[in-house]
Formats: sequence, structure tokens, C-alpha cells
Amino acid sequence: TYTNNTMTPYFVVLLLAVMLYSGYQHGKNKLFLFLAFIILTLLPGLRDMMVGTDTGGYAREFMSIATYNNVSDVLRYFSVEKGWLALNFLISRLFSDYWAIMTATGAITAGCALYSIKRISANGVLSLFIFITMGYYLQCFAAMRQSAAIAVYMMALPYLFAKDFKKYSIFCIIAALFHQTALVGIPL
Repeated sequence: TYTNNTMTPYFVVLLLAVMLYSGYQHGKNKLFLFLAFIILTLLPGLRDMMVGTDTGGYAREFMSIATYNNVSDVLRYFSVEKGWLALNFLISRLFSDYWAIMTATGAITAGCALYSIKRISANGVLSLFIFITMGYYLQCFAAMRQSAAIAVYMMALPYLFAKDFKKYSIFCIIAALFHQTALVGIPL
């Protein structure tokens, strides 16, 4: 009997990413970090449009934005956050397929997470494991705008810990360009 195990790719990515990050921590070879980034980017980026509850909507939005000739019209006619719209417009100028915005979101999510983990975590392997298994990584499969905002907000955390309110607030505002709820972080 054939069993379709849809969780296998997630477990493979989890295992590979954690092993590669561990290799990076032990030898400081940036190739391991880069390969972890690629793996974490490609799973959400090259998935089918049917994976993720809102993926179809994001794909349709991307394809619609691609029909506009300038970003000012996109910003005028769409009602979501301006940073998200500008990212969609920019990516649509470079690539015509919907997977491009999913890959860009995966790259933002993976890149910001890996950078933040590398910068502030005392145990990077454990932090990456928690990031993936607790569902933060999987946000970019369904809630792409929120995932981009969370990823950018992660970049603010070192400044929060260092009590550098100005830099922390700048990252919160940038995160809010993808999802305005990130502004809640400023009163922290």
C-alpha cells in the first residue's frame, strides 16, 4: 500500500538545515551557512500553489501586480502594506512565475532568521531547530506577509537587547511595511 507522507520534505529540510548549521558552527565555514539558507529558501519557494492556505491568493495577487506598468499604480489600487506590494512589483519585473514571490519570501525568512540566530543565539543549532519545529519557519507557507514582517522584526532583536531604541524602531517600521502589526513591537 502506498502512503503519501507530505511531511517528509519538512523533516528532510529540518535535518539538513540543522546539520549544516552545526557544521557551520563547528568550522565557521560559510558554505555550510549558505547551503542551510538555500535549503530553507527552496522548500517554501518551489512548492505547489496548493500548499498553504493563502498561497493561491498570494499567487493571484502577484500575477495581477505583474500586469501593472509602474509601482505607483500598484500602491494606489491594492490595499495591503506598501512594502509587500513594492516587493511583489519588483519581483514581477524580474520573474513572471508566481513561485518567484514565494522564493523571495522564503529567502527573506531564512536569511533574516539565520542572521539573527548567528548574531544573538548562544546555541544556534537549538535556535534553528526551534525556529523550524515551532512553526515560525512554516509561516512563509501560508502567511507570507506576516512571515516577511516577523523575519525583519527578528533583525531588530539585537538592538532591543542592546537598548538601541532608534535602530530597533527602524527595523520595526521596516517590518510594518510588510505587516503593520509589527508596530506593536515599538512600545517594547
